[in-house]
Amino acid sequence: MPQPRKILLKVNLNSRLHGSALLALTAISACKGASTGSAKSQALEPKANVQVSSTSETEPQKSCHKFVQSFYDSYFDKLNTEITNKHAVPAEEQVLKQQLPVLAPELTRLLAEDRKAQDEEPGDIVGLDFDPFINAQDWGGKYWVESVNVDHGICHANVWGIDAGIKKPVVKPDLKMLNNNWVFTDFFYPEGKQHGDASLKGTLIDLRMIREQSKNKKPQS
Repeated sequence: MPQPRKILLKVNLNSRLHGSALLALTAISACKGASTGSAKSQALEPKANVQVSSTSETEPQKSCHKFVQSFYDSYFDKLNTEITNKHAVPAEEQVLKQQLPVLAPELTRLLAEDRKAQDEEPGDIVGLDFDPFINAQDWGGKYWVESVNVDHGICHANVWGIDAGIKKPVVKPDLKMLNNNWVFTDFFYPEGKQHGDASLKGTLIDLRMIREQSKNKKPQS
């Protein structure tokens, strides 16, 4: 199953971080188990357990269901290409640069900001170090849309995975319509916090705050 999501800064920075921020991010990764498969060493199989939309779904639900499933089918294809071709553009980067956006502008900005910060600090972990779309560092299982619900224009999707014969919820994206197309506004991670699910947007904001606190506390040269 997905590995612990180690999103804290390295030890040489931790001593300078605010205690409450550290506790918040520690809680995000506390409930994750170890992965049984490596996404970098084996082909992924996203389509074998795909669930078709229920006939009882409304048209907005069917539309959202189809969009989310298509996104994950396409994303696993990108991951497979990344695995087999070391020169391929990383799957996450491809999502950020798609001509037809699949992410809401705020989420795109936060992810791009996080990637830039990490690129500028290659020796430390100052940003996400897990795949935010599949909620894992390594994953050898399958993903499918288990259910969707559309409420006041917001689609809440439940994406499940299967690994070692066990089915469980993996990530719960939220979406809205933008220019007549669905876009992801956030991704929620089951069991990420003691009281409710951790969110990608919240995690990115927490990481930005920690980077800013660390930068402000660095000795002036």
